Amino acid sequence: MRSEQGPAPRATELAGRAARVLDGDTLVLSAGGAERKVRLARIDAPEKPQPFGPEAKACLEGMVTGRTVRVSWTQEDRYGRVLGEVTARGKSVNEAMVARGMAWQYAEYDGSADLKALESKARTNRLGLWSQAEPEAPWDYRRSKRRMEP
Repeated sequence: MRSEQGPAPRATELAGRAARVLDGDTLVLSAGGAERKVRLARIDAPEKPQPFGPEAKACLEGMVTGRTVRVSWTQEDRYGRVLGEVTARGKSVNEAMVARGMAWQYAEYDGSADLKALESKARTNRLGLWSQAEPEAPWDYRRSKRRMEP
């Protein structure tokens, strides 16, 4: 219950031009002469070396690069990136990535029914990464890479 924990954090809004895309769930926002890394909240896209990593990056680039985007956020991650809901042309980019089969719902951090339904539909229709027999989730990929490091 939120009242026992204090008030819910207020969302902060950022708006600017999407200068570049780093991968399928991270972009650089240019606003007021400064750049800020933005990690799309609630989703996780394949890492660059994974199958569909390049496609996820290209999909995000197609939706945001050079466009004005809005970011609603309440926190930064441990890497100093803003974690936020990104909108372009009035539509949720986070949701579009999942709906197009270019990202998973990051269920560890989000249990919303809306993203779950979008992911389920993409799976059923074998869109994007769901066209693979057994796509490896990015969090599993990262964990396996950490185990292999000296």
